[in-house]
Amino acid sequence: MGVSIAVYSVMEVELIRMIWELRTGCRLHFGLMELAPGAPNRYAGLGAMLNQPTMQLRIAHSDGPECYVSEAAIDVASQSEYHDRILAWLSRSQVNARVELKSGYPFHSGLGSGTQLASLLAIAEKLLAQEFDISCCSGQWQSVSDLFRSFDPSHLAAASGRGLRSAIGLKGFLTGGLILDSGYLQVADHVERPVQATNCMLPSNWRFVLIRGNDNSSITGRLESDMIRSMASSRNSCRQRMMELAQASLEFAAAADFDQFCRVLEEYMQLAGDMFAPVQGGRYNGAVCSQAVSLAREFGLRAVGQSSWGPTIFGLASEIDQAMQAIKLIQQQGTNWCVEIASPAKQGAEIRFAID
Repeated sequence: MGVSIAVYSVMEVELIRMIWELRTGCRLHFGLMELAPGAPNRYAGLGAMLNQPTMQLRIAHSDGPECYVSEAAIDVASQSEYHDRILAWLSRSQVNARVELKSGYPFHSGLGSGTQLASLLAIAEKLLAQEFDISCCSGQWQSVSDLFRSFDPSHLAAASGRGLRSAIGLKGFLTGGLILDSGYLQVADHVERPVQATNCMLPSNWRFVLIRGNDNSSITGRLESDMIRSMASSRNSCRQRMMELAQASLEFAAAADFDQFCRVLEEYMQLAGDMFAPVQGGRYNGAVCSQAVSLAREFGLRAVGQSSWGPTIFGLASEIDQAMQAIKLIQQQGTNWCVEIASPAKQGAEIRFAID
C-alpha cells in the first residue's frame, strides 16, 4: 500500500514507479426541474455529495492496459460493468496503465457511479500524462481541486464525457457540498450548456441514511432517454417554484437550520416526484422504493426521497445517534436491503501517491 512521503524532485520521481490513489464519494440527486427543449433552466436540479459509499482507484503505469476489480470492492453483479468500463477507457485513451478498483458502489443505483468513475479516470489520464506540478503532491490525501486548480466543471465535462443532462455529479466531484445546477441557458437563438452550479457545505453533524434494495434501477440508457423525451413535450409549470425552493435550501443549509432545510427539500422533492410519476408509476419507482420511503418516515427521518430513478432511498437525521436508531429499526423489519449512514462531503475527490 501507500507510504507517506514528503516531496520528491522530478529526477527522483523518474527513478520510482508511481502509484496514484484516487477516491470520491457518491452523489444524491433530488430531482430535475425542467425537461422541455428551449425552456429556461432545462435539466436544472438539486443534489448533494456524500462521503459514503466511496469509490477508490489505484493507478500506475504498466507495459500494457490492465484492469483489476477486487471481489471485495463491489458486489458480483457490478464487477463486470466496472471491468468493462475501465477497459473501454484504457482502449479509448490509449494509455498503458494498470487500474485497480479498490472500492465502489453499484451502477444504476441513483448514486452517480457513472459520472464519478468517468471523472476519476479523466483525472487519472492527466496524472499519467504528468499534466500537473509534481512538487504539489504528497503521500497524504489532498483535494483534486488543489492539484488541478484551473480544472473547472466544464473542463471535467469535456474530459469525462459526462454532463449531457445533470451536472451535479461533475460539480460535486470537484467541490462536494449541496449543489444547485442551473441547467441549460437559453442564449440568443441557440442553447449553450456551460456548467453553472453553486454549492454550499451541509453541516458536519447531519447524516443521511441510505436504503437500497438488491435490484438496480432498470431505467437507464435508451429507455431513460425515451422516458425523458416523452415528458419533455410541455414545460414544467412548477419550475419557478422548484428553483425558489432549491435556492432556499442552500440558504437554510448555510444557516444550519435543519427543520427549515428539510421543509423546503421535502416540497421540492414532492414536485419533482409528481413530474416523473407518469413514467415511473408514482412518486417513487416501484413497490420496494415506496416501502423504503414509508419506513424511513415512520422511524423519524426527514426529507425522505428517491435519488434519481432509485433504487436508493434516503432520509436525513440531525445527528448520528438518530441515524443509527433509524437504521436499527429498519433492519428489524427483516428486509435484506443495504442500509448505511453517510456524512455530507465537505470537499471533492481526493488524490495521493505512493511508491512501489
